[in-house]
Amino acid sequence: MTSVYALDHPHDRPLPELTTLLGGKAANLWLMSRELGLPVPPGLAITTEACRAYLREGWPAGLDSELRAGMARVEAVVGRRFGDPADPLLVSVRSGAPVSMPGMMDTILDVGLDDAAVAGLARASGDPAFARDCRERLRAMFRSTVGREPPDDPWAQLRLAIEAVFGSWNSNRAVAYRRREGIPDDSGTGVPLSVDW
Repeated sequence: MTSVYALDHPHDRPLPELTTLLGGKAANLWLMSRELGLPVPPGLAITTEACRAYLREGWPAGLDSELRAGMARVEAVVGRRFGDPADPLLVSVRSGAPVSMPGMMDTILDVGLDDAAVAGLARASGDPAFARDCRERLRAMFRSTVGREPPDDPWAQLRLAIEAVFGSWNSNRAVAYRRREGIPDDSGTGVPLSVDW
C-alpha cells in the first residue's frame, strides 16, 4: 500500500476516489496541478489510509522511508534540502479530510526549522525578522498542538507534526463537528505537506 504521493502524481482515479484516498485538500491541489495546469507548490500527500492505520495501531511501517523518498523528490524540484542549516526547506503539515471540516483539525507551519537553520534562512531570504518569525510560529504551533517545544531534529519535527494532524481527527472539536454535520467517523484525514520556503 502506498502511503505518500507527490501532489502532482499521475493518478488514474476519478476525482471522488482520489478525494477519498488523499482528502479534499490534496485532491484539489492535484486537480489544479495536473488537470488545470495551475502553478502549485511542490509537496506530498499522505493518504487517509495511513491515518486510519495510525489510529488503529500506531505509526505505519514503511511511512518513514516513503516520506524520505518523497521529500527527496521535493528537494530536487525546489533546490533546497530539508534540515539544511544553510538554506532549509520548510514545509507546512496540514489536515485534509475527504469532507471539509474547516478549522477542526491541526496544522503546523515551518516544519524543518531549528535554531541552527534560523541564520541560514535569514541569509537565504534576506530578512532576519522573517526567519525569527518563522521559528516563533513553529514553536507556538508545536506548543499548542503537540504540547512541547519542537525538537532540533527536523525529521523528528515532521513525524510529530504528522502525528498531531492524525491525532486531531479524534479531537473533541472534530468529533463534535462530524456528529453535527453527519460526517462518518471512519474516513480519517489526509495530510498534505507543501513547501513553505
